[in-house]
Amino acid sequence: MKKIALAFGLLGLTTFANAADALNGTVWQTIDDETKQPKAIVKFTEQKDGSLTASIQKYLVAGQENACSKCEGTYHNKPLKGVTIVHSLKNVGGTNYDNGSIIDPKNQMDNKHKGKIEEVIYHGDHTRVRLDILGNKEFILKVPNSSARMDIKVGNEINVGWNSHDSRALDPK
Repeated sequence: MKKIALAFGLLGLTTFANAADALNGTVWQTIDDETKQPKAIVKFTEQKDGSLTASIQKYLVAGQENACSKCEGTYHNKPLKGVTIVHSLKNVGGTNYDNGSIIDPKNQMDNKHKGKIEEVIYHGDHTRVRLDILGNKEFILKVPNSSARMDIKVGNEINVGWNSHDSRALDPK
């Protein structure tokens, strides 16, 4: 579930006729990006603030139904049924959604994006990399110099991931 691919084969219909959002109560099948096989059944639920979440109703990977041995961290050897994998999804008009975060229980990062390296600054035991990511050219990434497998050069595109609870946002004002 690196990226959640919602199968267009809708498995359920809206359960509440008066729900504010058409996704509320619907059940979808996710597809694994690598194997292209069905991975889980998830259900969307509208929250009091109008945002949507989606939680796993059934995990479809053979041998992983009761405990995810391939998952890391919090979800290692834990059942995935009931885990909320989509948070804070907002309808921005019609069938367009934004601002949500997707958690991949396999590696847990709820933010993953591609960024273009704008500047590289060497600082002894680490390197600071300024990225153009999500339209912001002031995103700073601190990379230990022991990360030899990374190709850190101005102009390169790299994949960046982090967990929301591990980050800080500072008001520029």
